[in-house]
Amino acid sequence: MARVQILTGDDALEPHLPRTATPPPPTTSPDPPVDVQPIGVFAYPAGLLVILGDDFVSLRAQLVSGHRPVSWPPELAGVGAAYAGQFDQAVELLDARAQTTDHPLDWLNLAALAPERVDLERLRRRIDPAWASYAQLVLAHLGQAEIPAIDLAAPAEVRALVAAALATEADDPAEVVGLLDIAADDSDDSPALHALILAARADALRQCGRGTDAITDLRTALEFLADTDLRVARAEMHLALGQLLHEHAAETDAPLADAAAQFQSCLQAIESVEAPLTWAAAHVDLAAVYLTMPMLRASDQLRVAVATQSLRKALRVYTRDDHPAEWAATSVNLANALVYAPSGHQQDNLVEAVNLYGEVLATRDPDRDPLGYGRVLANQGNVLAHLGMFADATAALHEARYLFETAGADDMVRAVRGVLDEIARTQALNTALDSAPDIPAEAEG
Repeated sequence: MARVQILTGDDALEPHLPRTATPPPPTTSPDPPVDVQPIGVFAYPAGLLVILGDDFVSLRAQLVSGHRPVSWPPELAGVGAAYAGQFDQAVELLDARAQTTDHPLDWLNLAALAPERVDLERLRRRIDPAWASYAQLVLAHLGQAEIPAIDLAAPAEVRALVAAALATEADDPAEVVGLLDIAADDSDDSPALHALILAARADALRQCGRGTDAITDLRTALEFLADTDLRVARAEMHLALGQLLHEHAAETDAPLADAAAQFQSCLQAIESVEAPLTWAAAHVDLAAVYLTMPMLRASDQLRVAVATQSLRKALRVYTRDDHPAEWAATSVNLANALVYAPSGHQQDNLVEAVNLYGEVLATRDPDRDPLGYGRVLANQGNVLAHLGMFADATAALHEARYLFETAGADDMVRAVRGVLDEIARTQALNTALDSAPDIPAEAEG
């Protein structure tokens, strides 16, 4: 408790208060920040390392808040190398540090990167009981132990990490939420870790159908991570929040602008080389939002052009060889967008769309996924008809109709029949026009 000085006599009164007034209650100094280890904040292996020493309280606080130090003290050179991604150098420096101090937690730091250099059984015997569950958690991360039970005698940040780890092995989303509730409570003094746990809980809440609670968790998590060095984590949260807001808008007719803003924030937070899959997913989702928004003004047509560009960027990451499912879905979405994109080169857009549909069809098996194959084929047939390639269009649409009929997709069958009827009427009209006799023009009198 903070020490409060009690004043007596006239000095006890504030100058602007009358003598009969009751002076305000004395204020107490805020409690000093809790000294927390920065475990679980940054990515493996740095996020597993413990920082020992009373001289490094401020450095620990900096890392706990999600900020990297500009420089590292010589005693922590190995930890700094791990944070910098220089893992070979980190192993040598951490080994030297452990040999010098012989502290069990320094040996645990080395084990996190090079377990083969550490006598793990001796480490287990020597570790402080309060940190025994964390040592087991580190070894579990390395595949050399089971995730421990939550030890109430362990530091709060350790309990939080253990609960979060147990949540990854739970099958029931409600159980996951319960474990992450524990983790969130125990991570109150570690703001960046708390944010990461809230984001994980948001995903579980989403699976439980609690989308509104998930949105709240993600917004809170993003507030904790604002202006931190955890840019990839922040980008992933923006992506997840955007997806939730898009789902919410589809269910409630809420505006889509907030979802679009989250995807844009994701793309502003990272470059493609930092987290290519997150970057590509944000581009795909941004395109989906833009293509879903109503076209109310002529300027809104610009969104379609932006959407097509986003889909093209996503395809730089989603290649046919590395990500075939994402490549196929994005290619189809790009083809669909090209069909409706306002452009002075509409003919070129339609030809590109036909080719994109063809590339996707070449990788799909109609026997394994008749409906998926049929939908792409029907789209291709529709575009071929717009290009006036009626024979190719009719062939594609007949095959699509057969697949839909076989699968019992009556609505799709009717849609394809409608396109085939329109083609037949257009061809009949063209034939009639071609066979009509030429009527000579009358000379002007």
